This record gives sequence, C-alpha cells and structure tokens, in this order.
Amino acid sequence: SQLAPLLAQAHLGIGSLGMHRIPLRQGAVLKVKEYLALGLPFVIAHEEVDLVNRPEFAPFFYQAPADESPICIQKLLSFAEAVHSIAGYRQKIRDFACRTADVRVKMAQLLDILQAEQVHRQKEPSRAPV
Repeated sequence: SQLAPLLAQAHLGIGSLGMHRIPLRQGAVLKVKEYLALGLPFVIAHEEVDLVNRPEFAPFFYQAPADESPICIQKLLSFAEAVHSIAGYRQKIRDFACRTADVRVKMAQLLDILQAEQVHRQKEPSRAPV
C-alpha cells in the first residue's frame, strides 16, 4: 500500500531481467501484473505469458534481451518518451490488464483448464489394477 503512490509517480517499471539465469524463458511475474494494474509501462527480459500473441500491447512494454548484455539507457528513455506520447496510455494499460490479467479472468481460465482435464479423464478407459 505504501508503494502504490510511488509507482503512480514512476515513468517506467523494471520487471524481471534475470530469469534466464534460472533458466526460464517464460513467466507470469507478479511485479508485471502490478505494473499493468497501475497503468505503468515496463521493461522485461522474459516472455510474459499474458503478453504472448498480443501485438496490440507491444507499444507499452520494452523487451530487453534475455542475457547478460547491457540494456541501452537511451533506448529505454526513447521507449518511455514514446509511451508517454500516447494519449491516455495509463488507462489503456489498465484496460488491457482488466481484459487479460484480472483475477476473474485468470480464475475463468483455470476453470476451463480443470473442466477440460475432467472431460479428458472421463474419456480415458478405466484400467484394472495390476
């Protein structure tokens, strides 16, 4: 709760930049969800699952390489300036979050997965104990 007012003043959020070290290429990072909810553009160095195949959201995050190479600060500044030039960018990011990352959306996705798994298990022939 103390962090929200500070993030509301921020121009850019810094997401996970070292997931490649674990080694992970893809993630669903809580920090990114917080940035989305606050309407804050951000930089990441992994594939964020809620952003895969969402080209309409590409202007609102900076994709850094998932390696040890340095991130060019000038490119980050240019990215931030470009996002800030988009009218209503914070609300657009928040609207995207509501459509893709809201807990109700995530729970509906989980329910769909569980129901599909239940249907799949019901179709499997029962096996006699060995």
